[in-house]
Amino acid sequence: MRGRRPKRGARAAYAASVVIVVAMVLTGCAHSDPHAPRTVAPTDPSDCNALTPIGDGGVLAGFDWSSGDHPIGEAAVVYACFQPQGGTLVITSDSAQVTVTPNQVAIPLGTNGVIAIRVTALAAGTAHLQLDLLDNRGAHNSGAGGPRVVATNSTWHFAAGE
Repeated sequence: MRGRRPKRGARAAYAASVVIVVAMVLTGCAHSDPHAPRTVAPTDPSDCNALTPIGDGGVLAGFDWSSGDHPIGEAAVVYACFQPQGGTLVITSDSAQVTVTPNQVAIPLGTNGVIAIRVTALAAGTAHLQLDLLDNRGAHNSGAGGPRVVATNSTWHFAAGE
């Protein structure tokens, strides 16, 4: 069998697979981190990068956030992601130095389960965001810890929660 050449179709398939693998490595797809923040808004809760399954029913709640640094005092968007069930969405910060606007939203009928929220760091420090879903009676339905807001004297950014 010495000197036998592979068939043309086999060589083409091999070459195509090498090209695909190289393209994935060069674009980062082969090593993408599912928890890495994105710069494109999610369109469905399953697109969000930091979801937490809640309870036996597997209700999802979580966040997706923008990457990069923001000047102190300038707002950036974080997306609250949840399984739409009606009720109220509440986003809170554990620091008065971080504002969340709006911090409470009546979940509209027909929502896709992704709502944009503006977050602003006003001073240096670290804060944690929290998402809570209340049912139509105002009782706590589910929730999820969110990203941290990490601020220096001049800039701030979102970071994965701890």
